[in-house]
Amino acid sequence: NDASREIKEKLTMAKISFTKLNKIKSLPVVEISIDDQKVLVEQYLPLEEKVNLITSVIEQSGNGEEGFFNIVKLEAYYIIEMIRAYTNISFTEKQLEDTTKLYDAIRLNDIWAAVADAIPGAEREYIWSNIMALAREITTYNNSVLGVLKAISSDRDGLNFDVQEIMNNLNDPEALKLLKGMVDMTGLTN
Repeated sequence: NDASREIKEKLTMAKISFTKLNKIKSLPVVEISIDDQKVLVEQYLPLEEKVNLITSVIEQSGNGEEGFFNIVKLEAYYIIEMIRAYTNISFTEKQLEDTTKLYDAIRLNDIWAAVADAIPGAEREYIWSNIMALAREITTYNNSVLGVLKAISSDRDGLNFDVQEIMNNLNDPEALKLLKGMVDMTGLTN
């Protein structure tokens, strides 16, 4: 067909080497002043560092072990990890051990407000929205039948997990009725 050949030729002619477009290697840091201290703030974190930051926040926040994430913990760890990743502000191990006290000090001294203003909004939004999306995905998985079964199997020594016993119980009409009710409540049958 002539039309598709013409489009294909235009696309072939329109190719541009990426090296011609790849001009920016990194963005310069911004210098801000907090309480007469010079603080350097990165304007962009490489993707690998963003992934590590997001993972760290999720892991420190409990990884949804109770079946959900505590939004307050997510925010506290997000702020602390953002400051650690984007600035030259350092914390001692002792300070990092007491998250609530560190978070309060950061908020009371307006450190986060100053740092957040210096980090581009797109960077903050990207990281926060991905933290929330990952927390939702983990919560959904942990509360799914598959997640519950995985949790049971990973703790099987403590529960004296016996597959044969479960199979015997599933042959019991009352046990089948209970299992069907649980599956119906999860919405997996719809």
